Amino acid sequence: MPPCATYQQHLRTLEQGLPVWDPSPKNSLEIIPGSVLYPGISGTFSVLFNARKSADDTHWQPHGVPRGFRTLDEEFGPLVVDGPRTVVGLRGWNCIGVECTREVSGGLDIGVPAGAAPMIAAGGGFKLTCREASGALLALKHDPITTYIESSAHVVSYMMRHHASWLELANSQARPGLGLGLKLEDLYFVTGTTKVPQWFIGVFEGTTERERGARLECTVTDVFSLNAEVTDIRTIHRTPILKKGPTQRNMTMSIDRELPWDQCIFLHYFKMKKRVLIAPKVIRAASGSDRLPESEPDNDAPILLVDVFDDDVEVEFEEESGRSKIVDPVNELLDYILEYSDADVAVASDKDVDALFNEIPQDTRAALCDLSPKVVVDEHGAGRICLEPSSSNFVRDVQAGNGDPGELFGQVRLSFVHVRLTRTSN
Repeated sequence: MPPCATYQQHLRTLEQGLPVWDPSPKNSLEIIPGSVLYPGISGTFSVLFNARKSADDTHWQPHGVPRGFRTLDEEFGPLVVDGPRTVVGLRGWNCIGVECTREVSGGLDIGVPAGAAPMIAAGGGFKLTCREASGALLALKHDPITTYIESSAHVVSYMMRHHASWLELANSQARPGLGLGLKLEDLYFVTGTTKVPQWFIGVFEGTTERERGARLECTVTDVFSLNAEVTDIRTIHRTPILKKGPTQRNMTMSIDRELPWDQCIFLHYFKMKKRVLIAPKVIRAASGSDRLPESEPDNDAPILLVDVFDDDVEVEFEEESGRSKIVDPVNELLDYILEYSDADVAVASDKDVDALFNEIPQDTRAALCDLSPKVVVDEHGAGRICLEPSSSNFVRDVQAGNGDPGELFGQVRLSFVHVRLTRTSN
């Protein structure tokens, strides 16, 4: 598993959204609510355009805007936005599968209290130890600031109306298209961000059975120094991957200078996925013969003989883009919606996953099948998870004394019911 995937898998347990492996703005373009992103290389994200900025704002729209572009705010008026506000409880060391102790003079180790700022005193450091197969950490000097668009129904409607033009901008080879070769599910509509001015992140992971059974250990100093690299790294087998930011800044900048709060460490977002017909393997008949080759096909896909002159046959194949695979349980939720409904398009968010599970399961697909949440399909063919518990289960759990109505969300088992709304003509 690549380091970015290991980091996202572990830090997801903090339930702050999708952990961002490279929080610094790419090409000086900051991620904000309304940004539409696509995955880049090694766990990075790039901004395609921003749905809340005007078309003529070249800073926020360096690639231009989709055809027929109108901002989210223009279509739906003022949005309900929560924040900016402070997130309490993340300042200090956030270690998953990693132990952190503070080294003082003389080699003495002392524990690091929760919420303690990762500042380094002269002659000291922090010892990071991973005894598990893998681990990850996020160290913050400040309490983060978060901003979130609460008008989620407006966001979903906006995505349904305009996603085709977004893919046109991303994939068209004619200007202003970028020729990226993306699928709809590769796009992230950012509804919320969590930001800091500085960060320090790390991943511990052994690549062999011997490494996974050994202790990985290192000591770090000058965690947030802008003019010095992380020093004094010691490890038994594989060196941990440690990064700090902001990156791409003038390293001669004074450490006392106030830094902008533009480092995005977590994302909240919506994603979509269209129903695609996966075609059987196609073997086109050569002119003058309709015989199939005698050799067996190289996989178990059924064979479909198509005449070379049959221009009416349209076949679409799934292809892998080669971009970074983000550890994202929302993808499993999108697949579940399409599998257990007749929706044309599935829509889901990271907050849907958090609402369904108290802890993100190792096998999200199996957990969804076990939980069987409802799927509701609207008149436009958009399918979403219904997060309200069924009335029968809700009443039974209350009568059984398993909790009051305000505490039952996320505990009750949701029964599968598919509901489709149809448009009626007047």
